Amino acid sequence: IAAAGLAQEVLCSFDTLRVAGETTQSGLVVVSPPAPFPGATVSVSCFAAGDSRPLAVATFSYTPALSIASLSLGVVSELGSSALAVRGSGFVAAADTVCGFFARGQ
Repeated sequence: IAAAGLAQEVLCSFDTLRVAGETTQSGLVVVSPPAPFPGATVSVSCFAAGDSRPLAVATFSYTPALSIASLSLGVVSELGSSALAVRGSGFVAAADTVCGFFARGQ
């Protein structure tokens, strides 16, 4: 959902379970509720608070939870960047998979 004109309070329904969304400068962040069963695909509808017309409707497919077995930090370069190796199972090979690392409180 594009951020422009987004209501401050947005609720998203994962089938019959409603959760609050958080609006940001670039869009909407919603934490999905637990899967009703492994591999479930559910309908998601997002509504501005008090509005019965959905802002957006989509399907959402749950994937198995990933399990991290180990983390290892590579050599830190002179520029300040470093490589982080994450090993485990359940990773999804998809172009839209994104990892974000933030300081607490951001």
